[in-house]
Amino acid sequence: TDINLSPAGIAAPRVNTQAKTASAAGDGGAAAAPKPEAYALESKYFTETRLLHRDVDVVVGGIDKYGTLYGTVIHPKGNISLELVKGGLARVVDYSIDFTARENALQYRLAERQAKTSQLRIWKGYTPPTITGWKEFTATVIEIVSGDMVMVKVEGGKEEGAERKLSLASLRAPRGGNA
Repeated sequence: TDINLSPAGIAAPRVNTQAKTASAAGDGGAAAAPKPEAYALESKYFTETRLLHRDVDVVVGGIDKYGTLYGTVIHPKGNISLELVKGGLARVVDYSIDFTARENALQYRLAERQAKTSQLRIWKGYTPPTITGWKEFTATVIEIVSGDMVMVKVEGGKEEGAERKLSLASLRAPRGGNA
């Protein structure tokens, strides 16, 4: 029996992307061949050469609400997901990070940071986001919008009295009306 296992906490570039329903040549709706994302073939080759027809350990992390099985594949020389991230062949994703061990998640984030700094493969040309405006200011909370968002009134400075809506970092609370 075959089992599809998605790597927990990471996403690699896709080889099979959606084909357009009609080609640019106007050939009556014939589907154009899907084009792989950048570095998708290299990422696939990296994984194939290390895992195909090999004995590996699989740690199942869980199943999401869509029925996708997530886990971690351990090659005798280490965690294949970590090696993909180190090489700039995958990125860390929050939607499945909870399906891997905390230590793995921390290693993935560190490896991704190093790959970004080195501008490896998918991170080629990456520039970190820059914060514009004030990085720090004093304000009074005037409204709780949701569990992860507040409305504040700025105190002092050139924006005194201005109202700003702030989202709390690294949190995602249920939206109003949801159980």
